[in-house]
Amino acid sequence: MTTRWRPDESAEYEVAEEVLHQLCALCSAREVREGDDTRAAARHWAEVREARTRELRALDPADREGVARFTGEVRELIAELRRGTA
Repeated sequence: MTTRWRPDESAEYEVAEEVLHQLCALCSAREVREGDDTRAAARHWAEVREARTRELRALDPADREGVARFTGEVRELIAELRRGTA
């Protein structure tokens, strides 16, 4: 019998979700600052967040390295946004 892994049992997964949420918030704020329609920006980044969350959940649950890699990629995007290069 195998134990089913649940996302709420993984600290790495929780960190990845939080980092993803931060990315979407930063992107949305940037679009609003640049004059885009607030509702459209919020809707767009909500869709991005949902898509990236699905991508995260599609990772092999036992692959904590994969989750960590995903988190690293999202953190890189955040760093690019903060530098203004994204």
